[in-house]
Amino acid sequence: MLKRLKSHQPEKGEGLRSFSLFAFTAALTLVAASACSLTAVRPVQIMADTSAALKAAKEVGADSMTPELYRRANEAYFRARNEYRMKNFDIARDYALRAKKLAEEAEYESLRLGATRSSMTPSEEPTSPNTTAEPYDYPTPTGTPAFILEQGGGNNADGGNPGAPGSGTNPTSTPPPP
Repeated sequence: MLKRLKSHQPEKGEGLRSFSLFAFTAALTLVAASACSLTAVRPVQIMADTSAALKAAKEVGADSMTPELYRRANEAYFRARNEYRMKNFDIARDYALRAKKLAEEAEYESLRLGATRSSMTPSEEPTSPNTTAEPYDYPTPTGTPAFILEQGGGNNADGGNPGAPGSGTNPTSTPPPP
């Protein structure tokens, strides 16, 4: 029986080799499975470029001159943003590139059909030479004397200012007796 047990024992170093092969295979599988979600490159620049292309197309009136191209570009950009939110970066990149191409085509076709570029940003120049407004002179506030507040005269509707309009009291009158 002892001979039989010895015949089933692995040779020296054979167990270590099989464990190393198993560990290497497991590590490789783990890296391959996690590489898709952990190391995926976010298409941030492509999304920004697509947004700029859509704004440029809108600037030349592509939404009215070439509505079909502009609509398709907007739709592809909408899908790119949704896929980006769902962390499907490869699909988002594809949709964004398609949207950028369509927006650029819409812009080109609009310009070819006679559209002119109108800036959507406000102009840096003032519209009239006299755009500075005169400062407003605020009236100087009148305070309530301390002796009126100590005597309970600060219970008016206006917060205790006896000379305020509508308070019903004259600011020159003497304080009421206690």
